[in-house]
Amino acid sequence: MIDPEDVAALDATGIVLIGRAANEIVASLWKQALADEGIVALLKPIGAGPSFGTTALSEYDVYVREDQADAARAIVAELSDEPDSTG
Repeated sequence: MIDPEDVAALDATGIVLIGRAANEIVASLWKQALADEGIVALLKPIGAGPSFGTTALSEYDVYVREDQADAARAIVAELSDEPDSTG
């Protein structure tokens, strides 16, 4: 899930952890929402995922450039606070 272009964009500055997504789907949604705002994010699967043949159900750490961390946290918080539309 780490794109070499993303690494190049982050290479000039420090990166920080901004959150932990519950699974690959949520992590991908966060990454796209951040990208829509011009923020490059790196996703790192954590846990035993690959040893079971998939990382789809693993939690993911989400990293961004240090200078974009506050904006990224706000975006992720907004996504996490959206009401369930199935209700």
